[in-house]
Amino acid sequence: SYFGGECTAMSISQCLLGACPAGRLPTSWPKCLAEASSEAARASKVDRPGDVEYHEGLHLGYRNGDLDPAFPFGHGLSYTSFEHSDLQVELKATMATVTLQVKNVGAVAGAEVVQLY
Repeated sequence: SYFGGECTAMSISQCLLGACPAGRLPTSWPKCLAEASSEAARASKVDRPGDVEYHEGLHLGYRNGDLDPAFPFGHGLSYTSFEHSDLQVELKATMATVTLQVKNVGAVAGAEVVQLY
């Protein structure tokens, strides 16, 4: 139910009633609190109470390549397994079209969220 958005109640009820979840994390979860970018912000000294100084720069969230998170951005679990095949990329000037086949090879019906960055 973390970061569920407007469909949180429906998603939780569907999982409780046997539906197979297909969501992905919108953030990375650190292995320990010391690796959380918010820890550096909380410890920073600022001129005015309530101000926060961010030290991460471009190394914010999933972009921080120095850390090995417990659960990375985009991580998700399912009650079934999927097979991805036949990846094709078509490049045209400033656009790319990517297609692939997704097959449920598990014993439970489910949906897969394919992500491309």
